[in-house]
Amino acid sequence: VGYHMVLVKDHERECDETAVTQRVLEIVPGSRLVGNAGAELAYVLPNDSSAQFAELFSLLENNRQELGILSFGVSVTKLEEVFLKVGEDEGIVSNKKLQRFEAERLQQEEKKKL
Repeated sequence: VGYHMVLVKDHERECDETAVTQRVLEIVPGSRLVGNAGAELAYVLPNDSSAQFAELFSLLENNRQELGILSFGVSVTKLEEVFLKVGEDEGIVSNKKLQRFEAERLQQEEKKKL
C-alpha cells in the first residue's frame, strides 16, 4: 500500500530502466519496481514518502532525456486495490489449504489400498 508512480518510456531515446530505478531508490528508499511492461515502468512508493516527491519529480523532470522518460504520474492506492490484494492473498492461502487437504486425502486412499 502506498503511492503508485508510472513512468512512460521514451523508446526513441532508449529508457535506462536501471538508472531510473536507482535514482528513484536514492530519493525514496523503500520504493519497489512492480511493473516493467511495454512503454511503462510502475513503482510503489511508501505511504510516508510524500515529503520526497518534490525532489523526485524535479530529478525526473530535469533528467527526462538522459533517463529516456516521456512523462510520469503518481496516484494514491485506491481502497479497492487494497481489498483486491487482500482477497488475492487469501485466495492463495485457501488454494494452498485445498491442495494440502487433497494431498492428505490421496495419501489416505493409498493407505486403504495397502
